[in-house]
Amino acid sequence: MQRIVIIGIFLLSIAALAAAWAFRWEVTNTINQSYVRQNRWTGNTELCHPTEPCIDTRVLAAEQAALEAKTQAESKKEEADKAKFQNYLDDSDAQRSAAWGSIREGMSREEIRKLLGKPDRVIGNNRVSSWRYSAEGGVVSFHDEKVSGFAKP
Repeated sequence: MQRIVIIGIFLLSIAALAAAWAFRWEVTNTINQSYVRQNRWTGNTELCHPTEPCIDTRVLAAEQAALEAKTQAESKKEEADKAKFQNYLDDSDAQRSAAWGSIREGMSREEIRKLLGKPDRVIGNNRVSSWRYSAEGGVVSFHDEKVSGFAKP
């Protein structure tokens, strides 16, 4: 009787080991193996994975082409925006240079403010003052509310 029990326990442990090995093999294959197959009804090539539905490779190719087209369109738009911004900067530089070139002695503070905008820094008082434009690097000097001198950038 004791022998039968020992043999039974031995056989059960071998069966348990075999089942565990089979389960491990199935899980490993399920996780690691994708495959390509020919669909017998449509004739299309499909990418398959054991845990997911198969995907037609033509659909994958179309999705990839759409993504590439979208990426190219975005990069073209970005390049166009950069060019537009650079043109804006070039135009602004030309306008600023023209504004500095049109300054004459005797102009009023309001005329200078319309041409150059608000100064970055004002030094002095109402009678004698200097307006500094840091971005351009220029200075306009006033005496009795009129331009008495200026330094172009």
